[in-house]
Amino acid sequence: MKATTLLAAALAALAGGASGKIFVPVDLPPPGNWVPGPSLWPNRVLAGFNAAYSDFTLSAWINYMQNQCNQVSGCTSLSLASGKDQNSY
Repeated sequence: MKATTLLAAALAALAGGASGKIFVPVDLPPPGNWVPGPSLWPNRVLAGFNAAYSDFTLSAWINYMQNQCNQVSGCTSLSLASGKDQNSY
């Protein structure tokens, strides 16, 4: 599974919230298939989630994940991955 920057624009639109956390995109250079390295994955992962593509729109999934992070004080960032190309949403 490739982690992509396809969510950068959507994450930029979702800032703040009751938790006071502000999420901003991290624009990574090409090739756009970055994955978490050993300093982050798997020992610093608080939770993992998955769903069928038909269950969420891209924006709804980002919102859902942000809300999950907002509920955990130790959650400071999100890394979302998709097996689908961003143009197929």
